[in-house]
Amino acid sequence: MRILPPWESAIAMRPSLADLPIGKDIVVTTPEEIACRGYVVGTVLHQALTEGTVLYEQV
Repeated sequence: MRILPPWESAIAMRPSLADLPIGKDIVVTTPEEIACRGYVVGTVLHQALTEGTVLYEQV
């Protein structure tokens, strides 16, 4: 199985979410990136962590 870079994963998810009648931002990240940048105020990761909703999480 090929592991896609985050930006390719986000693009691949778009068709699955296209029918949702709301605005959406797709953020694909890693636990390491969240640990490094997730709590920096002003970043998209911080906003996603404080205001976003997890739709899918693989543990």
